[in-house]
Amino acid sequence: GGAYGGMYDLEVVSSTYGRILTDDITFEAVVTITDIYPTTGSLYGGTLVTITGYHFSDDALDNPVTIGGLTCAVEESSEFEIKCRIAV
Repeated sequence: GGAYGGMYDLEVVSSTYGRILTDDITFEAVVTITDIYPTTGSLYGGTLVTITGYHFSDDALDNPVTIGGLTCAVEESSEFEIKCRIAV
């Protein structure tokens, strides 16, 4: 998995020196969506939606998706693509 998008403060700990001063080090996790297909679907749900981008998780449970307030059940996921089906 990865991390939820956002800023994180980092702390480095050495087995030799203990905690190393890292007060000003941050890490930003960014999830990027480059395309969503199709952009329209049935009013009754059931449309398979493909979301492409970067930094998704390979674990489908780590990629919850809602579209227009409706749950989109993730069927497949990889680092670059999520396939989900709009709830019926």
